[in-house]
Amino acid sequence: YPGEGKVVSATIVLSDWEQEGAQDITLDCGKFILDEPKFSGWPVSGTLSAVSTPANKGFSKTERTKTWENVTLKEIGKNIADRAGITLAWDVSGSSFSISSVEQSKKADCEFFTELCNNYGLQVKVYSHKLVVYDREAYKKKAVVDGVAEKDPGKRFRNNTLYAQCFNDLRC
Repeated sequence: YPGEGKVVSATIVLSDWEQEGAQDITLDCGKFILDEPKFSGWPVSGTLSAVSTPANKGFSKTERTKTWENVTLKEIGKNIADRAGITLAWDVSGSSFSISSVEQSKKADCEFFTELCNNYGLQVKVYSHKLVVYDREAYKKKAVVDGVAEKDPGKRFRNNTLYAQCFNDLRC
């Protein structure tokens, strides 16, 4: 029985039911933490509600006050990720952005770090036990890795297996 706080991996599998031998398309959505598993009835049915943010509620709930001095944005991110029990994934080329002093005043780590990164034109998301920092403009310039095209207007892709709802941009 999957209980609250357990880690689950979410995957979406799309199948073309109208074409014999068609290849399934699988999308790995990452790891999530169950926050509200519910089961009922007979036959048993269930709903698994999960979040990408750490189970450590301090990450998004605990308001902190701290003055950060003579650090880089990346160092602040590493400190916050370590405190939340996740790793920092820094996907920004160039500078780590030196900061002489910045005040975290009665803000949760998630909110504070997201706002700070936004001030430097960077985006933050939590994905698969990682605090990911990236440059959205640089990502927009990257080549498309893969895509799903509907060749025949009458053909439809339907959900074959849906383990969890997956969002492209997971935020704190």
